[in-house]
Amino acid sequence: MYTYVKDGDKELKSFDITHDKKYKIPLIKAVMKTAGGKLNLFGSPWSPPAWMKDNNDVLQGGKLKPEFYDSWALYFTKFIKEYEKEGVPVWGISVQNGPMAKQRWESCIYTAEEERDF
Repeated sequence: MYTYVKDGDKELKSFDITHDKKYKIPLIKAVMKTAGGKLNLFGSPWSPPAWMKDNNDVLQGGKLKPEFYDSWALYFTKFIKEYEKEGVPVWGISVQNGPMAKQRWESCIYTAEEERDF
């Protein structure tokens, strides 16, 4: 479990994908090379950072607090831009992986209306 920002950084000034540069991005680039440069990378988050959620935990569901909708949207934007800087274009994203599933692992609950509003 990790996040790209420090706790409470609503403006995401601390956003950093260094964690992904060690294994994830090199693996994605290797797959891209094997696929002849064509890969449709689709991003789908497990959970916003704990401090953005009403249960203050990345585990066990919880909901994104409405006051962090803008920060979470910016998080998506920063993720896409940083991956593109690394030569890994993001083809698409979803709001949430399993939006109705409360899991023991990272998860976040959204209704269809909450996904629409976000």
